[in-house]
Amino acid sequence: MDFFNILLGSCRPADSCTHDGNLRPKRRVRFPSSLLNYVPANNGLTCCLGHGDRVFAITADTTFHGAALAPGARTAPGARSGTGFDEYHQGPRRRPGNISLFGYTCDDLRRIGIGVWPILLFTDRNSPEAAATVFDSVKFRVEQLWQNLSENIRRLISLYRPNTMAEKGIVWSSGLIIVTLILVIVLLGFLWNKEPDPFDVRQVALERADGNADALVTGYIFTSTLEKIGETLLDKRGGYLSNDRLPPGVLMDNVPNWEFGVLVILRDASSALRNHFSRSQTQSTEDPDLGEAEPKFNFNNNNWILPPTESIYRDGIGLLAVYRMRLADKSRQDTQFYARADNLRQYLEIVEKRLGSLSQRLSASVGQVRLNTDLAGDPEARQTTRTLGTLVVKTSWNELDDVFYEARGATWALMHILIAIEHDFADVLGTKNAVVSLRQIIRELEATQQYTLSPVILNGSGFGIFANYSLTLANYVARADAAIIDLRELLARG
Repeated sequence: MDFFNILLGSCRPADSCTHDGNLRPKRRVRFPSSLLNYVPANNGLTCCLGHGDRVFAITADTTFHGAALAPGARTAPGARSGTGFDEYHQGPRRRPGNISLFGYTCDDLRRIGIGVWPILLFTDRNSPEAAATVFDSVKFRVEQLWQNLSENIRRLISLYRPNTMAEKGIVWSSGLIIVTLILVIVLLGFLWNKEPDPFDVRQVALERADGNADALVTGYIFTSTLEKIGETLLDKRGGYLSNDRLPPGVLMDNVPNWEFGVLVILRDASSALRNHFSRSQTQSTEDPDLGEAEPKFNFNNNNWILPPTESIYRDGIGLLAVYRMRLADKSRQDTQFYARADNLRQYLEIVEKRLGSLSQRLSASVGQVRLNTDLAGDPEARQTTRTLGTLVVKTSWNELDDVFYEARGATWALMHILIAIEHDFADVLGTKNAVVSLRQIIRELEATQQYTLSPVILNGSGFGIFANYSLTLANYVARADAAIIDLRELLARG
């Protein structure tokens, strides 16, 4: 594509913008000369040139007040020659009103901010070439922006060359390296500070079964869900952060607390799988792979090396996978998953206590005066150490977000596990007419995963002006906890 150059300038307010030396060069812009092919003889292509507080209407012509075309530039047949200054403009303060693009005049476009472009192209709005000329103009502007960006990137890269650092000196070079490291750490911190999205438990199980729906036997989806939760814990964006010893991981606390909440629920579920779901009676033997897998998840969650926590947890996930594959093998009668109401009630009893604890800790964000009910309901009950009858409970300000994200992680993991239970315990829940009750619990847990609009965890008072994220989350957790109590009683009564 051929180009010609238009030298932009500005006129003094008192002048009439003639080419008598009053035009001061400002900068040079490149303009695609192929656009001249779209200039008709009468109603020609017009450039709306915005500079400062003035708008000039000019035609694509040979000269404009001292702004000359590059040698060899072409004009369209029928285009006027001469000054190139259109009759629309009669003075430095007049604005053209009859030049439009899709109904917008130059003044309209300048008012909405488009006038920041050095050159705006206009044709008559009924012209068939309007869209083409505008497209070429936008394309040209994008090319200019890309060239400027590329040049700035090259200049930035040149700062890190050894000869540049040697020329600038050790102090300047050290400062550059420190600033660069800080920027990288901050950027990684923002990228890693994200909670994983929910996943479809049945779809994940189906993928592990290579698309064979017949392999989704009782317990397959539950075990597959535990595997996926463990894999998400280790392989999410940024990896496992709880045992990091270098920035940005060591400086972050939101995601590590989220990880701990997930880990606690995973430990409870793997324990229930080992001690309840895989065993028929109290005198039955435990599954050997599950007997090894459960202790793996109880390993220290922040061990850095010798061995690192990730390797131990990954071993536990591998043992769960072995158990899952044996479940799908119909010839292996020694591998079972028992979906019974009493087994499910025992697991829900553990979950009930977890959610109750989280609800109390979240509610303590604003401070509460609580009566001691530890021995209530049993006149013969005793405790080791005497405690006060009235307790003041309040979470420290620097632990508010820790409790919040731990609860988010726990509810995220529990939500997926209960969805898996809905699949594997479908017959039991249907017989007890408890499917709707379980779905309501899942609905409450899903509500805990809503996005927070504030970049920080707001902690307003209960009836104050600002929101309190901890109290909001505590409400959903408490509702889920109460529903689990009802579900457990329903399973017991039938």
